[in-house]
Amino acid sequence: EGLGALFTTMAQQVQAQAPDNGRAAGVLSRHLIDLLALAVDRNSDTTDGARSSVRAAHLHRAEEVIRRNLSNPDLSPDMVAEACGISKRYLHEVFADANGTVSQFIREQRLIAARDLLQMPNPGPMSDIAYRFGFSDQAQFSRLFKAMFGQTPSSFRAGQTAP
Repeated sequence: EGLGALFTTMAQQVQAQAPDNGRAAGVLSRHLIDLLALAVDRNSDTTDGARSSVRAAHLHRAEEVIRRNLSNPDLSPDMVAEACGISKRYLHEVFADANGTVSQFIREQRLIAARDLLQMPNPGPMSDIAYRFGFSDQAQFSRLFKAMFGQTPSSFRAGQTAP
């Protein structure tokens, strides 16, 4: 009954009419999983709760897509929205609900990944690290790194190697 019954019916219909296109089937599968999450979530009895749960699922999925693609130079809100099977406008709304923007989240995750790499022994030249995580040049990378972590990447790296 309720959302559980709706999920079961939709899953049966999708299976019976599944498109041969693997990408479309993947999008349908993700939406069915979101619906299942709603059925299991006891707090989703209200419309606002259901909408909130779906948005949270979309946010989580978008964040995972971003984290898996940090070194992809084509990583953009368009790519994330397409990978999640949602519109770019809706993606921006979901991140706005979380008090941020998609681009801001991408930039922060790239900086965190670069910082983590700088903690490793022999991470390589700074310019390679900057380009690896999608920054257009080393100066931009250094400026953004300092704004987020309070020190330049070179200073951070030097602090990691100091005894």
